[in-house]
Amino acid sequence: MILKEIIVILFFFTFFCNASEQYPTPNALWIVTDLAGKVFQPGDTFDFAVMAPDNYTGTYNINLRNHEMPRAGYVTLLSGISFKGGLNTFNLEIPSNSQLSVPSPVYYIIFWGPTDEDYSATFTIGEPGYGVSIVNPAAGIVLHPGDTFEASWYGTYERPDVEGIEFIHALLEPAENDDFPHTYPFQADRQISFESQYFELKLPTDILAPRVWKFGFLFNTSDGSYSTIVSSGSFLILPNDDDQPPNDSSDPDSDDQDSDDQEPDDQDSDDQDSDDQDSNDQDSDDQDSNDQDSDDQDSDDQDSNDQDSDDQDSDDQDSYDSYSNDPDSYDYYSNDPNSNDQDSYDTNPMQP
Repeated sequence: MILKEIIVILFFFTFFCNASEQYPTPNALWIVTDLAGKVFQPGDTFDFAVMAPDNYTGTYNINLRNHEMPRAGYVTLLSGISFKGGLNTFNLEIPSNSQLSVPSPVYYIIFWGPTDEDYSATFTIGEPGYGVSIVNPAAGIVLHPGDTFEASWYGTYERPDVEGIEFIHALLEPAENDDFPHTYPFQADRQISFESQYFELKLPTDILAPRVWKFGFLFNTSDGSYSTIVSSGSFLILPNDDDQPPNDSSDPDSDDQDSDDQEPDDQDSDDQDSDDQDSNDQDSDDQDSNDQDSDDQDSDDQDSNDQDSDDQDSDDQDSYDSYSNDPDSYDYYSNDPNSNDQDSYDTNPMQP
């Protein structure tokens, strides 16, 4: 009996050690649970895994938020959390009696605490009947400067009760908004086509590393009455080693979505034709008094930063210099790529 208990203990010890070793140590909190394409119901529970740097200080809340405007607010799932270096796993529950349990395809998990941190891919609660899921890049992958970055997605952004929603652009940027000037925007029908359900580019050799990065889409109406952001899982870009060959960001398991995933019709790895849903990029948690509805994320009391993304008129999706040199020339929420007016949405691009 004692021998059996020892074997069980050794099994779980080995399991958790191996799980931690499959991810390199990040420079900040890094969500490695891939929630893109997942569908939850109120009351469901799931494991939520986060990699943390060594000797990581500070305590955080883990919040559930929604990224459709007007915002539905937030709900705290866990509070006062500390992170040990390496892999941290938490069991989270989707609330049953909350404004944050209404059907929507753009829910996500985000931290609130002393510093700006990562946020999850967007996922679905309930059966909203619409939504987009970015299944690649998958959470937990590692890339390097010069690698081929691949993105793939499925679903529809057309919401039945809202007319005139348009795909505005895609964004590739660090999860931490203090690195915001290093955003790369790709304009709809100029650098990226939503209908293609696939996008690739060679990562710049001077891309910021080591950093946790996000990829996502912006959708809105021309009058600004509706806006939402869909994001992928978080991936880590590390500096190149001399012996490190380039790789790509495709998820080897992306063809095989489990029972919690939204499965599109005739869905291949690179060409996913479903009208299913989900995923996005997202928002930080401003917790002023008892209301966390500010869309910017700045340490303790986070006021909006009015940080605009970069203006881009080039038709060459591999031209990056114009994206990073002028962080104030691009309005993330505008249909006009030359607009710098953010009076309706005072927030950072792919930040919650």
